Amino acid sequence: VRMGNDGAVLVDLQDGHAPHLIRGSDVSKLAKVPFSENARVMVKQEFISDSAQPLALRSGQSGTVLRVDEDGDLLIHFDDLKGEEAQQWVFSVNFAYLGACSSPCGASPREASC
Repeated sequence: VRMGNDGAVLVDLQDGHAPHLIRGSDVSKLAKVPFSENARVMVKQEFISDSAQPLALRSGQSGTVLRVDEDGDLLIHFDDLKGEEAQQWVFSVNFAYLGACSSPCGASPREASC
């Protein structure tokens, strides 16, 4: 990996092809999204969602990732919310407030961590 003065990055994927030039404005898109569609997540610390109608999400709330958009942001369906409120957007800047569930949510309440 080499970075130019304009923020562009030359990345050698070591795949037998020539290195790839990534524009500076696209470098942030290279970051791996820590959650995938259908993943179970839990709120670790209270924060405000990023939906058009923001909602305070409380520690311990859990849900399922419905969609990961092109920016890596998540649309999550929270189990304890009803109607349109149940689906909340969480932008990547707020991923620190989320954690992956360590056991399936279908497990008994004593065994499940979400």
